Amino acid sequence: MGEESDKVIPVRVAVRLRPLNTKELREGCQECIEITNDSPQVVVTGTDKAFTYDYAYPADSSQGYVYETAVKNVVKNLFKGYNVTVLAYGQTGTGKTHTMGTTYTRDDDVEPGIIPRAVKDIFDGVAEQNECEYMVKVSFIELYKENLFDLLNNRSRDECSVDIREDPKCGIKIVGLTEIPVTSLEETMRCLEHGAMNRATGATAMNAHSSRSHAIFSLHIQQRNSKKDESIVCSKFHLVDLAGSERAKKTGATGVRFKEGVNINKGLLALGNVIAALCEEGGRGHIPYRDSKLTRLLQDSLGGNSHTVMVACVSPADSNLEETLSTLRYADRARKIKNKPIINRDPQAAELARLRQQLLQLQVQLLASGTSDGKGQAAPSNTEVSALLSRNKAMEEEIEQLARALQSAIDENTNMAEKALMAEMSRDRMKVKLEELLAQTGNTYEALNKTLDVTVNPQYEDQLNLVKELQTKIVELQSEQHRGEKAMMDLEISRHSTTTNTQDALPTDTIKMEDGNTEDVNTSNEESPEKETKQFGTEFTLRQAKLNEELQGLNKALAMKEELMSKMSVNDAQFVVMKSKYEKEKRDMEAHIDHLSKEKDELMQQLKVVSTGAAGNKLSEQRRKRVQELESEISGLKQKQKEQQKLLRMKEQSEAKVNKLNSEIQVAKLKQADRQKQYKIVKWKAFTPNSRMYSERKMEEAVALTKDL
Repeated sequence: MGEESDKVIPVRVAVRLRPLNTKELREGCQECIEITNDSPQVVVTGTDKAFTYDYAYPADSSQGYVYETAVKNVVKNLFKGYNVTVLAYGQTGTGKTHTMGTTYTRDDDVEPGIIPRAVKDIFDGVAEQNECEYMVKVSFIELYKENLFDLLNNRSRDECSVDIREDPKCGIKIVGLTEIPVTSLEETMRCLEHGAMNRATGATAMNAHSSRSHAIFSLHIQQRNSKKDESIVCSKFHLVDLAGSERAKKTGATGVRFKEGVNINKGLLALGNVIAALCEEGGRGHIPYRDSKLTRLLQDSLGGNSHTVMVACVSPADSNLEETLSTLRYADRARKIKNKPIINRDPQAAELARLRQQLLQLQVQLLASGTSDGKGQAAPSNTEVSALLSRNKAMEEEIEQLARALQSAIDENTNMAEKALMAEMSRDRMKVKLEELLAQTGNTYEALNKTLDVTVNPQYEDQLNLVKELQTKIVELQSEQHRGEKAMMDLEISRHSTTTNTQDALPTDTIKMEDGNTEDVNTSNEESPEKETKQFGTEFTLRQAKLNEELQGLNKALAMKEELMSKMSVNDAQFVVMKSKYEKEKRDMEAHIDHLSKEKDELMQQLKVVSTGAAGNKLSEQRRKRVQELESEISGLKQKQKEQQKLLRMKEQSEAKVNKLNSEIQVAKLKQADRQKQYKIVKWKAFTPNSRMYSERKMEEAVALTKDL
């Protein structure tokens, strides 16, 4: 394995020539490129230009022949734990997507490209491996106008945008990328079809189905050896279909298509600069991987940890001679790139296997020694004791380093917490100032509106509009501040919720370690001052950690209460509007009830004195009906009054809750400030432990000497 990991290999390059298409034949184009029969050499007809590659395929070469000779053997490296990349490059309309098979469908079984053939070989290889367990996941991304999109995500296109991050352990990583587990060729091809339908394509003068983006279809393969040492090996297979380089004069691109072409050419130019930098003599200088997202994605494939094959697709037409020569030079430079692929072992699994092997060796040595300490257990030898002492010393040094790192992290956390506290105080003061300013401008506007007559002087209207505009800007500032507060509260709550288990476990361990440290201080009076100093520093570091955990808990509670307070404040504002509306309606209803009651009383009085007879009976009946209607209307109005009274009581209860929350927030802030003070006190005590312990020791020695005398 050591030799394999140090092996440097070049990028393999294949050139594939396509036949003249219908457009070129109609225009009378002639072939200007030839491929020699006895060697993989490309010759430009009528010139002395010739290029030699690893593979060269004439126009009549089949898809299967290209795959079998150039790609099949490289795919086998995946099962050894190496990364593999196959990328297609060339002018637009030269057959890159056809060669790769990116647009493969289940109905297209006649001439499948590289992707379906490689996937079939991978699953055939998985079926033949009996000693390992395999897990295969697929992902599909496209780079369109320097934006990355997840083609396997079922959400809308705007929601499918992803971004690149750099992980010190994993290298280039795409955050939020969809990875779908697959177990067969059919499942993988369904994923390829689904992603290809979401890819950006468009028609140009040179290609009716031109790819307008760079696409990368990846298989992530994890294999676990279940029979030997449980080791885990991971490999990645990237199949890259680059968008073709193009000239606007030939493609006839305008508008959106022109902008797409500009972005495609920019990415390919950055890729060319990377290839040129990797081919420079005298060692590698700066490699401009960061100039484009395309080069960042291909960082491992070009000059990194991968077996790479580039397939350069060219047109034989003399009308495209300039673009064809550019592609041939591009591919010729790529042959000079040296990659250094390594086997990608899981570091944790490898360390676990190493420790198991070491444990087995120690057990064998223990049984081989045959010595016993009289209790049925083997007594350790001098060599083992020496090794244990050395290991103990190394672990003590490691613990000391970790304690220093923890102290540094706690100090940094404290500084950040203090800055955050000051920022919150400044934010609160700004919030109060904005509220005062809003109230002041509102009063000013009302006063000016009453005192200034716009009809007398039209300039007054401009002044009123200026005050109104200022008031609007203040409201916008308050809205922006509210959004910022909500975002901070959401972040604080989500951060605490994701780390709840760790925070719950840490104080218990801290208390146990603190108790152990206290006991050691009381019982080990004969230890050296250096050990006591280390123990003292560790004890205070743990106390600081405990205070830090309490402070984080207070921050979490404070954030939740502030969020609830914010929501209730919004509801309170709505209640204020509703209250004024309901109070007005209440007054109107009371007046209406009084009016109806008076009308009812008058009708009742008239009923008592109405005369008898047919006319009198008819009038009495009408008045009785009117009285009943009035009673029903009065009853309905009183019911509405009760409902409004209930809403007003709810408003009062809400105000009481808001006041209670305000009080709790103030108490939480006071506790937060108190924890900050305690933290500083502990930090100050830990700053000079040597001098304090030295004074205490001298005092104890003086007291003991006095007793002896």
